[in-house]
Amino acid sequence: CDWSSDVSSENAERLATAEASMAAMLNRVSNEAAQVEKAAQDLRDAQAELDKDLIMRLRNGGLPKQLSFVGLLLFSLRSIADSLSAISSDDKSLLATALVQGGIALVCAVAFFLL
Repeated sequence: CDWSSDVSSENAERLATAEASMAAMLNRVSNEAAQVEKAAQDLRDAQAELDKDLIMRLRNGGLPKQLSFVGLLLFSLRSIADSLSAISSDDKSLLATALVQGGIALVCAVAFFLL
């Protein structure tokens, strides 16, 4: 009888050790899952921050977005230059071209922000 009580106490001890080990492992898994979730949230936040950046928006937008941005810049500057030339020289034909170029710049701006 003494032998069976020793076996029972050994089994109970093993069971307690296994339960403690399992509880520690579950704790570790829970902590690591929380760390992974925090890292994933940090990555989402970093991606959102990058998406706000103009250069990243241009790079990720592809060729149409890049071309519309270049058109916006070029036609805006050309329109401003022609407007200043028309005002300084009283040449009304330059004003018409400045308005057309300003309209093209506006179309490029709309394309840039909608793409």
